[in-house]
Amino acid sequence: MKNLEIQILHMSIWILIFKLVLVEVLFVLGFFLLKYVSSLILPEQLISVWMEENYLFLLVLHLAEVGFLIYISLLWSNTMYYFSVKNISVRTGIFSIKQDTYNTVNIESVKVRQSFLGILFRFGHLSLYAPTLKETILLRHVSNPKRVAKDIENYMEKSQSKIIPIPT
Repeated sequence: MKNLEIQILHMSIWILIFKLVLVEVLFVLGFFLLKYVSSLILPEQLISVWMEENYLFLLVLHLAEVGFLIYISLLWSNTMYYFSVKNISVRTGIFSIKQDTYNTVNIESVKVRQSFLGILFRFGHLSLYAPTLKETILLRHVSNPKRVAKDIENYMEKSQSKIIPIPT
């Protein structure tokens, strides 16, 4: 039995960290914005009573925040890319798992795109063009995209070398 080399990747950890921090900042800003708007509308005595004694409101706000944090973490942990000599698979989803598998023989080119932050934190997008499928496969927020692109190109070369041309 042949030993097939399979490489498994997640999206970059920096994307997860950025999204978690963004949710935290948005909820804090939302709380202070609500406090400011209520100070413009409600009398001062009513605001202090409403904000200090309304623990239920704060509990609901924190539960919503924790829910968003869990959702973002689950989405990150359940998005995976699998590479082998034969196939490239993209697996996504939390409650319903979707897995698309593409034959490496069908892939013609690999392009790497990185933003300034992507260069700094070493992540980027890979675009895999499959002309036989008339489709571009997008792998988002991949860690070390240049190395992964080289690995995919190596897989493509190995899969191309296994094709036996039909004699004419």
